[in-house]
Amino acid sequence: MAKIEDPDAKFEEWDRDFQLLKGRAFHFANIDDVFWQVHAIIQDNPELQKGGIFQDWIADCYVLSVMVMIRTVVDGRRDSLSFKRLLEDMARNAQILTRDRFLGLAHSGECKEVAEYEFDDIAGSGASHIPKKVIEADSKALKDALSQVKKYVDEHIAHYAIRQSPDEHIAHYAIRQSPDEPALTYNNIRQALSKIQSLIKRYHHILIGPELSSIVVDLPSGWTKVFETPWLVSGRPVPPYTHLDQVNKE
Repeated sequence: MAKIEDPDAKFEEWDRDFQLLKGRAFHFANIDDVFWQVHAIIQDNPELQKGGIFQDWIADCYVLSVMVMIRTVVDGRRDSLSFKRLLEDMARNAQILTRDRFLGLAHSGECKEVAEYEFDDIAGSGASHIPKKVIEADSKALKDALSQVKKYVDEHIAHYAIRQSPDEHIAHYAIRQSPDEPALTYNNIRQALSKIQSLIKRYHHILIGPELSSIVVDLPSGWTKVFETPWLVSGRPVPPYTHLDQVNKE
């Protein structure tokens, strides 16, 4: 293991990268929350439960955007910024994550004794720094939790299909590439998001200090008013728009 010339600079690099990754996590948690609130509205209205182009479009947008974003979390390319690569770098240089550094963070004004106990819980009783194996275990847990979604994005993102699934209790769709493959469900996607959230919260505590209660930010009050107003002006057809066939035409 090569010695880090400037541990403080390396820690600041991790902090900077983590802040960016945390921002991404907040973004796709927001997408997830909006989708499931809209889903609840649809489920509560028998007229909307009949399905249609718009409902399918919402589902497509959710599935594609969230699955692709989940894939970026475990992107291993050297030029990528991913949670996977951040954890790997932290594991290689775990000696930087010392007890003293942890105690020096602003842990919501908590007393030193509480911070000592929390570090013991993360690193092990009496440990001087967080062991490499602890971070490696977190990295493996992340990889395992996201592996099914990643596989689908890698292999089938251009060919996936959404089909109704009567045995899917969390949502009304399952995603599968072919009848011979096990279905990837909305629940699989949300379990992956849940694991990302738990690790974002854990490393927020390690790198930044104050505990993070959730990556799901409450939506502004009244945001659902858009559903209380008719979208089409009464008596008018759909307004003119640029059809795809007209794009790039003289």
